Amino acid sequence: MTVQMIRFLIYLMFFLSGAAGLIYQLIWVRKLVLIFGNTTYATSSILTAFMGGLALGSYLFGKYADRSKKPLLTYGYLEAGIGISAIGILFLFLPISDSLYIWAFNTFGNHAIIFNTIRFLFAIIILIIPTTLMGGTLPIISKYFIENSENFGRRISRLYGFNTLGAVVGAFFTGFFLIRWLGVASSLWIAIFINLGVAGVAFLISSRKSPSEKKIKKKQKVVDKKAAAGVQNQKISSYSPTATKIIIWLFALSGFAALAYEVIWTRALIFFVSSTTYSFTIILVTFLVGISLGSLIISRWIDRMKHLVLWFALFEFIIAIFASLSIPLFMNLHSFQVFILGMINASNWTQVSVLLFLSAAFIILIPTICMGAAFPIVNRIYVENIKKIGKGVGSVYMSNTIGAILGAFLSGFVILPLIGLNGSILFMAVINFAIGLTAIFTEKDFKSLQKKYLTFAAVSILLFIIVSALSFTSKPLFLKTAGFQDTRLLYKNDTAAATISVLEKKDQLNIWGENVRYLNVNGHNTAHTTFSDIIIHKMLAHLPMLLHPSPKKALAIGFGFGNTCQSFLEYDMLKRLDCVELVADEKVTAKYFEHQNEGVFADPRFNFIVNDGRNYVLATRKKYDIISINSVDPKFSPTLYTDEFYRLCYKKLNKNGQLVAWLPIYGMSLEEIQALTKSFIKVFPNSNLWYNNPEHLLLLGFKGMYPFDIRTIFNRMNLPKVKNSLAEIHLDNVYSFLSTFYCGKRMLEKFAENAQSHSDNYPLVEFSQVPTKEMIPQVYEKLAKSRESVIPYCVNLGALGEAQAVQTKLADFEKQAKNMMTALFTYRLYGQNPAYKEVTDKAIEKMRNSIDKEEENIFNLISFVDLINHEDFAKDRKYIERAIQAAPDFAKAYVLLGLEAAARSDWTHALEYYKKALDINGNYPTALMSQSFVFIKMQEWEKAKETLTKVVELEPENPFAHSSLSQVYYMLKDYSSAISHAKDAIENFPIDANLYFNLGMMYEKNRQIPEAIEAFEKGLKLVPYDSRAIKKLDELKKMK
Repeated sequence: MTVQMIRFLIYLMFFLSGAAGLIYQLIWVRKLVLIFGNTTYATSSILTAFMGGLALGSYLFGKYADRSKKPLLTYGYLEAGIGISAIGILFLFLPISDSLYIWAFNTFGNHAIIFNTIRFLFAIIILIIPTTLMGGTLPIISKYFIENSENFGRRISRLYGFNTLGAVVGAFFTGFFLIRWLGVASSLWIAIFINLGVAGVAFLISSRKSPSEKKIKKKQKVVDKKAAAGVQNQKISSYSPTATKIIIWLFALSGFAALAYEVIWTRALIFFVSSTTYSFTIILVTFLVGISLGSLIISRWIDRMKHLVLWFALFEFIIAIFASLSIPLFMNLHSFQVFILGMINASNWTQVSVLLFLSAAFIILIPTICMGAAFPIVNRIYVENIKKIGKGVGSVYMSNTIGAILGAFLSGFVILPLIGLNGSILFMAVINFAIGLTAIFTEKDFKSLQKKYLTFAAVSILLFIIVSALSFTSKPLFLKTAGFQDTRLLYKNDTAAATISVLEKKDQLNIWGENVRYLNVNGHNTAHTTFSDIIIHKMLAHLPMLLHPSPKKALAIGFGFGNTCQSFLEYDMLKRLDCVELVADEKVTAKYFEHQNEGVFADPRFNFIVNDGRNYVLATRKKYDIISINSVDPKFSPTLYTDEFYRLCYKKLNKNGQLVAWLPIYGMSLEEIQALTKSFIKVFPNSNLWYNNPEHLLLLGFKGMYPFDIRTIFNRMNLPKVKNSLAEIHLDNVYSFLSTFYCGKRMLEKFAENAQSHSDNYPLVEFSQVPTKEMIPQVYEKLAKSRESVIPYCVNLGALGEAQAVQTKLADFEKQAKNMMTALFTYRLYGQNPAYKEVTDKAIEKMRNSIDKEEENIFNLISFVDLINHEDFAKDRKYIERAIQAAPDFAKAYVLLGLEAAARSDWTHALEYYKKALDINGNYPTALMSQSFVFIKMQEWEKAKETLTKVVELEPENPFAHSSLSQVYYMLKDYSSAISHAKDAIENFPIDANLYFNLGMMYEKNRQIPEAIEAFEKGLKLVPYDSRAIKKLDELKKMK
C-alpha cells in the first residue's frame, strides 16, 4: 500500500467519520427530544452535553496522542468505541430513559433549577462516552498523519475540511433522504456501520508505519538518535507562549460568536425558508459548507503564509463586516428570492430546495468560509512543534468548542431575548471585530511595524463603523416576507423559545367586522381570527364537550390565542382545564385577542402550563376525559401526530375519554394525509371525522364505544354560554352541527387502508415534499367517496321531535351539507385558475342550490358569502342580504352589496352600503376605495380626495390608492400633488407602464417637459408598443 493510498484512505476515513458524527447528532437529538421535551431548555441540555463531550475528548485524547506509539490504532479504537457505545445507547440507555425522566418530572418538576440540572445530567450520562470518543479523533489522527512542520497547515486544514465536508453529507442525507426512506432506526445503524467500517480500515493500515515514522526511520540510518528526535521537535509556531495563550482565548470567543450566529441566523432565516425539517437541514448544511470550504481553500497557502495573527484578525474583521451586512441582506432577502424565482420558476421540490439553499447562502456563506479558514490558522499559531501536535490540536478544538457551547446557550437564553434579532447580530459583529482588533496587538512584529498595524486597525475600525451604521435598523428583518405584507405589526418579541408576533391585516375583515389578526410564531401563522379558522378553534372544544357523556377534566395541547380554551370553559360542568403551551409568551399575546379568550386567565378552573405537549403527556400522572390537540401544522410539529404520541394520550384518558386532533388537508399528498389518519385510527379504532372548512377537518377518537346522544347534545347546545359561543360560528342549530359529521369508523378505515402510518421511526409527514399550501386533487377525490350519514351513530333522535320526521330533516340537512362541502372543495382546488372557470362556476351554482334547498343552515350560507370570490352579483345578492341578517357586522357583505349597486350605476345605494360597512369599521380600505370610485364617477372630487387620502394613510404602500389620488388631484388641477402621488404609486409598483404614462401627462400639465419625456420613455421600456406614449413623446420632443 503506497503512501498516497494511505493518505487517501485517511482523508476518506475522516470524511466518513464526520458524516457519521452528524447522523448521530441529528438522530440522538431527535430521540432525546421525544423523552426530554422540545423546550429550549431541553434541547440546549442535549446539545450542550453533545458538544461538551467533544470538548472533553479533544482535551483528554489530545494529551494522550503525543504519548501514543500507535496513534492510528488508537484512532481505530476510538471509531470502534463510538459505534459500540451508539449500540449501547440504542439498547441500554434509551429504553430506560423514559422511566427515569418520568420519575424526575414527577419528583422535581416543580423545582425548575433542580429539574433542569437532572435533565442535563441524564443527557450527559447518555452521550458522554461516544461524544468524548468523537472529540478525540482529530488530535489522534493529526498525530499520525502530519509528518513535519512544512505540511502541518495543509494537513490540518484538509483533515478539518474533509471531516466537516463529511458532516455536510451526513446532515444533508439524514435531513433529506435517510430518515424519509429508511426510518430513524436504520439511519442510526448506518452511522454505526460507518464507524465500525472506518475502525476496520484503521486497524488494517495501523500495521504499517506512519509516513512520519518512515521518515524518522530513514533518517536514523544516517544520523544519531538526537537528530531523529529533532524531527519530532520541528517548530510549527513562531509565536511566544503569551501570544498563543491570548490567541487561543480569542479563538474560544470566536467559537462563541460562531454558534451564536448559527442560532441567530437560523431564527431569522426560518422566516424566509420556513421552519420544516428540510429548512433547518438546509441552514445547517449551508453553515457547514462554508466552514468546510474555508478550511479546504486555505490549505493551499497556509504553510507559506506569514503574519498568521494578522490573517486571523482579517478573517474576524470580514466576519464582523458581513455579519453587519446580513441585516440589510435579510431586509432584501425576499426580493432576492423573488428574483431567483423568476429565473428558476420553482415549481417542483428540487427547485424549491435550490431556492432555499441559495437564500441561506446569500446570508451566511462568506462569513462561514472565514470561520472555516480561521481554524487551521489558529492551529499553526498555537501548536508549538511536531512532538506536541496532539495536545495543541486538541486544545485548539477544545477552546473553540467550549466557546461554541456558551455561544449557543447564551445567544438563545440571554442575548436574543434581551436585545432582539437585529441587536444580537450587531452585538456578535462587535465581538468578532474586537477579537480581530485584539489579535493585531499580539502579532510578533507589532513593535517594529506598529505604525502600519495601527493604521490598518484605524481603517478597519472606520470601515466597520460606517458599515454598521449604514446597515443597522431596528425594523424587524422579516417585514417584507409574504406573510407580513399588507399587515400592521402590533407586537413582536424574540424569546428563548421563538420569535412571536401579532399581525393585523390592513384590508381583511372577518364576519364580525374586525380586522383579521394573526398569531405568528417563527414566521408561521399558527392561528388567525378569520371565520374559517375560528370554527376550528371552537370545535376543538365544543365537539368533544357535546359528545362526551360526562366531561369533568380536559387537556388542551396548544394555547394559540386562547379561543379553544375559552370554548371549553363555557361549560360549567367542566371542573378543570389544563393547557400545555411551548411558547410562554402566548400568555402576553393573549391581550391582542381578548374577544377570542375573554375570561380565560381569570377562571379558577384554568391552569396554564409551559412545556412541550408531548413531553407533558409522557410524564404527567394526571388523567383526563378529553385531550384536544390545538397544535400547529403537522409538518412543523410532527411528533404530536404519531402512533407513539396517540398511544401516550390513550393511556392518559379516563374511561370513555376522547381525543380530538386537527387534520389539515392542504400542502400534503394523499399518502401523507392517509398516514396521519392511519396513525390516529390505529390507536383509536372507534373514530370519526368532522368537517370544519375546505382546508381543515377534525379527527375524534373514543376510548370505548358509545353513540351520539341527541338529547345530551341538544340540552348542552342550549346552555346560554354554549349557545352564544356556537352562534358566533353559526352552528347553534343542532341539525347544522350534526351535518358537519363527515364519516365514521368504517369509512375512515377504508380511506386509510393500505397506508403506512406516521410514526416516530417513519415520520412521513415531517418529510413531505409538497412545496406549496395548495390542495391535491386526489385528496378530495378520495374524501368525496368517504362521506357517510351521522344518523346510524345517533340515539334519542326523538328528543328533537317525532323520530321519523327528525331523521328525515337531518338527512336533508346532510344532503345539502354534502353538496356544499364538495362544491367548496372544488372551488378551493380550482377557484383561482381561469382555465377551470366552467368547473368553478358549476361548483358555485351547486352551493347556491344547496343554500336554497336548506335555508335553515346558516353555516352554509355564511361559508358561501365569506369564502367565495363573488362575480355574479345579481345572483348572489339575496344570499348576501341574508348573510347580513344573520351576521349584522359582516362589513364585507355590505361592500359586496355596494359593488352590486355600483355595477348597476345605482350610486346612491352603493354609497349607502359602503357607509354601513364603514360604520362597522371605519378603517376598511376596500370600502373606502369602493366609496372613492363612486365619488369619482359622480365627479365629487373633494370627497374622493378626502376618502383616498384616508386610504393612503392606512396603506401608504398601496400603489392603486396613490394612483387614484393622483388622478383626483389632476382633476382638481393640483398638479404638484398629482405628481407626488403618481411617483409614490410607481415606487410601490414600478412595473406598470400606465403609471408612467399618467405621470408623464401630469408633468406635461405642470410644464415640466423634460421630466414628462423621461416618464414616457420609462413607460415605453416596459411596453414598447404603447401608441399613446409614442404619440405624446413625439409631440413633446417637437415642442422641445
